[in-house]
Amino acid sequence: ARMLLREPRTTAGRLDNVNETERHARDTLKGQGFRVTSVPRTDTKTADFLVEDDRSTYLVEVTGKEESEFLRNLLSEARRRGRSYGSRGISPSNTLDGVVRKKARQLAETSVRADFQVLWIGAFHGDAGYLANLLLRTLYGVAEVYAIRSPREQPSLHECLYYHRFSFFRATNLDAVVFSTKNHGMLCVNALSERADRFRETKLYGLFESPVDPARAPDGVLVVAPEVDRTRPNGQWQHLKDHYGLMTSVVAECECRGVRVRRRDSSA
Repeated sequence: ARMLLREPRTTAGRLDNVNETERHARDTLKGQGFRVTSVPRTDTKTADFLVEDDRSTYLVEVTGKEESEFLRNLLSEARRRGRSYGSRGISPSNTLDGVVRKKARQLAETSVRADFQVLWIGAFHGDAGYLANLLLRTLYGVAEVYAIRSPREQPSLHECLYYHRFSFFRATNLDAVVFSTKNHGMLCVNALSERADRFRETKLYGLFESPVDPARAPDGVLVVAPEVDRTRPNGQWQHLKDHYGLMTSVVAECECRGVRVRRRDSSA
């Protein structure tokens, strides 16, 4: 069974202004009964909102992500030629990792105190599904692996957490990341936060039907211990062999995408 949530439903168009993303986050939280106030601006960057319910307080930093250059180029070519095709890899993103770690530092440096620290990422375009997959791989170092116990067995496919270097390991002050589109939300919990158990009891955690939470991963999901040295050759492979008795091989993942533009018949 896969741990990933269903793909977000997406909405046509793009919100280029981060303030639009902030407005969406604020309205969504208020609509669920939270009290939302803006954090006063200072000479240094701060979180955007202090969010409160009857039991907990949350510092929330909001940022927006636009669609990728890949998709824009694909659409542009399809408009010129009628159709276009392309492929791209699905793996942890250095760009997203940089965003997450920068925003985590911003939350940590905000002088306003709160029980929890949350990053809210908005994506309101046709590339949101791909971005959600990249985010999961970046936050949790997710890899797909084929696994066998002996050469006589048929290999089985597993999702493996913490296989690659991952953002949550380097941003333990971050309790969770919310990924939001116009119609869908995904909550990713940082199980390495010292407040993780308390966060699981909050109203915010309870809002999400199926939070992404390593502590509640389905059967069949493998986990490489966070402390494993990922710079050591075969470190992850050896850990999975010792812990699960499995010999593994990482699967290279990619997305193939095609676009077709239907032109109106101009003859009349």
